[in-house]
Formats: sequence, C-alpha cells, structure tokens
Amino acid sequence: MIRHFLHPSILEYGCGSAVLTEYLVGKFPNCKYTVADIPSVTLDFVKWKKAIYHYPYKILTIGIGKEGIPLSDKYDLIVCQDVLEHTPNPLEILMSFVEYLSPGGVLLVDFLNASGGENLQEAVEQREAAKDFLIKTLITLKAIDEPTGNNGLYVKPF
Repeated sequence: MIRHFLHPSILEYGCGSAVLTEYLVGKFPNCKYTVADIPSVTLDFVKWKKAIYHYPYKILTIGIGKEGIPLSDKYDLIVCQDVLEHTPNPLEILMSFVEYLSPGGVLLVDFLNASGGENLQEAVEQREAAKDFLIKTLITLKAIDEPTGNNGLYVKPF
C-alpha cells in the first residue's frame, strides 16, 4: 500500500507491546518506524525491548487531550487498532492523523462499537462525527463498519 514511497515512515498509534511494528521491522527494514502509546508498564516493556534488541523505532508517549497527541513528523502509513473507542478525544486524534499523514499516505484504523460499557462515553458520542470526518477528508477504500469488518482503510489525496 505504500510502495510508492522510497523510505516509508510508519506510525503505530496505540502500539501496546509493539508486536506489529517489530514484525514490520523484520519484513521491511528500509522503513522509518514510530510507536506511540500511553504511559504504562507495557510502554516500559517496549522501551526495554528497544534498548535490549536495538529496535530502530522512535517511541512517543501519548497524553490526554490535543496536546497529548505528540505527532511532529509526516507518516506514510498510520496504523491505529483498538484505540479510538478507549479515548476521550477520538475526533482530535483522527484530525492529527490527517494533518500528519503524507499526501498519498494510508490510514488503517478501526473504531470498535463494543457494548457493555467497554467504550468511553466521549468516544461513543464522537464516533459518527469521526467516521464522517474520515469520509469527507480522505479517499475511502473501505469505511469503518462496512459489512466485512470494523477496519477502515483511507488514503490522503495528493
């Protein structure tokens, strides 16, 4: 999806233990990688793995609100899985993704609609506006919630 970039820059936002990024590093070593997550024992584990195994990724710590979306580089691929439904500001996060996505860049994102109180109320309230924002701003290859699953796939126009 991003072969049109010479040295793609990839962001895994809400990386957990960064397993996806570490897999991609092994398959596509010519890319520039960034992982981001909230302060936690899991993020400490990612920092430890980076130090021990010399993983070539940059680590960002996510905070609360717009100021907690610490993006400063352009990315050719942004992956955000199982994150937005747990945040108080999913629309702001998506706006940052669009701002920092390179022209021709790809956004792979989901926005689960879990029942039973697993989603933050703020996320539930912003869900439809967030999905509409993506459709109006990016080229939609697959919208969130299409019958084939929750994953959305979007491209930023050149």
